[in-house]
Amino acid sequence: MNPFFSISVPTLGKLDQWKLALQSVLDQTYKDFEIIAIDSGPEAHSRSLIETLNDPRIRYINTSAKDPRLNWDTGFRNARGTYMIWFEDDNYMLPWELATLADVIQKTGADLVTGSHVHWRGLTHPIAHARNQLIIPQKGFSGTITKINPMTIIRDIVLTPEHDGAVPTRYGNSMSAAKRTLVLQVLERMHEINFGTTGTHALRLGLLALARNYQFIDTPVAIGANTGVSLSDVWPQQSSSVVTLPPFQYHLSAVTGNTYVNYRHENHLLMYHSFKDIRPDFPRDDEAIFLSIYRKELRYSKLSWTDFIRYWKELFRVLAHSPEASVRKLCRGTMRYFFMALAIKTLRTLHLYEFLKRALENRRKSKKPKTIISLHSYGVTNIRECAQKLPEIIQRELNMSYENFLGITPARKR
Repeated sequence: MNPFFSISVPTLGKLDQWKLALQSVLDQTYKDFEIIAIDSGPEAHSRSLIETLNDPRIRYINTSAKDPRLNWDTGFRNARGTYMIWFEDDNYMLPWELATLADVIQKTGADLVTGSHVHWRGLTHPIAHARNQLIIPQKGFSGTITKINPMTIIRDIVLTPEHDGAVPTRYGNSMSAAKRTLVLQVLERMHEINFGTTGTHALRLGLLALARNYQFIDTPVAIGANTGVSLSDVWPQQSSSVVTLPPFQYHLSAVTGNTYVNYRHENHLLMYHSFKDIRPDFPRDDEAIFLSIYRKELRYSKLSWTDFIRYWKELFRVLAHSPEASVRKLCRGTMRYFFMALAIKTLRTLHLYEFLKRALENRRKSKKPKTIISLHSYGVTNIRECAQKLPEIIQRELNMSYENFLGITPARKR
């Protein structure tokens, strides 16, 4: 009999954090699941780790001799469950995630369901004063289940890349379960989840575009890690110590500088063209918003001098010849970003940039409303210890019961 949940947990050789993520799934109170554990590092290393976990629910796949860009696709192709979760290797499931998502599915018949989460800033976070902190939304959690129009989330993802909290939830892969039939419908148009041409952004946009019953439960089901070493943080250096990914391929975007926002933009355009026939309300992202953020990211990209000149010339050409007045207006202000990029490039050449960057980052403060709790006094050294000590931390720091914090009654706690 096939399991209810298939949880794909891919990694690019990051075995220490991968082990913690896998263990968090094995610790779930809901037991009807399988794990597809996929690693692109040396097989001898990851196979021995899987053997130490010694659980028949784990199905191990090594792709070191194949194409690691297809790890997310491989996870689904080997899944047998009714619902699919792609769990990212640096995140951690709280013990009731599967039970909570299954409960929402049973009550609502959702084909796509998302829970909320808290963040842990790891010990390697690039901003020194931000290390080992727990980040909690200031509004807290209500525990309520809400049916959401998926297009609301799509518009938020596409039109406001710098999320402002205006929508009730953000779709996170690690906190979401999608019905297998829904995934198949998406892949009929998307064909495959390939980090060379598509990615997780395209996947979530596709799932939202076709979801007929999208439900959100406002309770934390996982801890999301923010360590400063994710793809969004190190883009365009898409690498681990073991595997180096090929460059991302741009076919639809007007600019080709390999920044994180451009990766997202390419995925947005791909999904727009893939789904506009059945979802005419699928938004095409505002080019002015995209290019405004693109120029900010481009100034920090680690480029050769040849690529540096090429990408900036390309950007000015796109701005100057755009049919949209809002895009052309960006041209003058972009000169300021170019000179900033030139200064950063020169400092990198002189090996001074990293020193100045660290000094400036330690002064940076987020504008988003949140509660920030330092975990140094709790002896937290990894995300698993953060999860284990979460009840104590909440009780002491917020002076409230853990059940109230979760937004659920003790009877519903799994």
